[in-house]
Amino acid sequence: MYDDAIVNARHATEKDPQSALSYALLSFVARRGVPNSAALAKAKSLLPRSTSDEQLLVRWMTSIQERELLPAIMNMNDLLKHYPRDKHVLYLTAEWLYFQQDYDRARTMMETALQIDPKFPAVLNRLGYVYAEAGEIANAVASLKRYAEVEPGSLILRTRSARFCEPPAMIAVPWSITVRLCRSIPPTSPLRSDWRHANSYGRFQRRTKRI
Repeated sequence: MYDDAIVNARHATEKDPQSALSYALLSFVARRGVPNSAALAKAKSLLPRSTSDEQLLVRWMTSIQERELLPAIMNMNDLLKHYPRDKHVLYLTAEWLYFQQDYDRARTMMETALQIDPKFPAVLNRLGYVYAEAGEIANAVASLKRYAEVEPGSLILRTRSARFCEPPAMIAVPWSITVRLCRSIPPTSPLRSDWRHANSYGRFQRRTKRI
């Protein structure tokens, strides 16, 4: 998903080389892998040419990348004040809050985004993680099942969502919750594609603890 986002953002910069928002988005997405400092610098240099609405989003994205937490929070609050019902703004800011471990607020915003668009795939996927963090297994599974329904056959189902069934070192979900999640998913679901691997890992982990 992030690779696709980078490609799309890069195409946007090619289509409009004077768009600060396009460069801000490119650098924002790239930060999860190989940071794109050139795109970040370009976004900042083009900022004065942007509309006031675009500047809100650009400032938020650039402040996050520069690890300026207080400005990032202030810019985020401004964004949400101007766009309280924009599902994309809600998702982007909620996902950032999730990685800041502000799970309660991230959850509230994602649930609001689903009220606007009940079939928003990215929110359904990420909200499964949020519910898992809270130990709400039934809600986590329900969210991922819903995600599987709106995005059948998606590659993400076999990568990010299937990570619920990977070794616990790979995700911030306790092993006991991981097992309960995987056992709750129907065997025919693509979300359970890695259950056999997870079960084998669990047996190995228990054996090594006895050594």
